[in-house]
Amino acid sequence: KMYLEHMLVTHVYNVEHASWDSNRLWNVIHLSLFCATYIFTCTCLIHYLERAADWHCSFTLFNSLWFTIVSLSTVGYGDLYPSWAASKAVLIIVILYALYMFPSELEKMAFY
Repeated sequence: KMYLEHMLVTHVYNVEHASWDSNRLWNVIHLSLFCATYIFTCTCLIHYLERAADWHCSFTLFNSLWFTIVSLSTVGYGDLYPSWAASKAVLIIVILYALYMFPSELEKMAFY
């Protein structure tokens, strides 16, 4: 009887542990997809707005990606900066949203 109870408890623990790992894995995948989608969307948005303001600007797609990552990481080297007021306004919203969203997503990943 003791062996049967031990085997049942071990089996339930392993099932719960496997479920915990899959939830944790899903949270990591969710955060990764969220970050990749957010960076891609911001890159395209900045590229579009800067190209709309001046067709011969220095914001290529790669430069827009560089600018997005540097801005969202709050490093801000200053080598590229938006020249149009609409781009600056959108960038303010993008950075404020990122400062709110990334920590809350990391918190979800830590507690679930």
